[in-house]
Amino acid sequence: MEYRRVIQEFPNGTNINLIPILTPEEEKARHQRLNDAAVELLLAQERAHKEKQMKTAT
Repeated sequence: MEYRRVIQEFPNGTNINLIPILTPEEEKARHQRLNDAAVELLLAQERAHKEKQMKTAT
């Protein structure tokens, strides 16, 4: 797999990020996985919030 290198320089250090070069299909699949994970995270947070409300209500 090929990567694109992005170098970020800051006063307190340097970051080197290697970003994979993906085909459009791979990019679309990766974006879909990211969206699915975000939805799962938000739903889990919402469930936890509702459970907390139920515990404090009783």
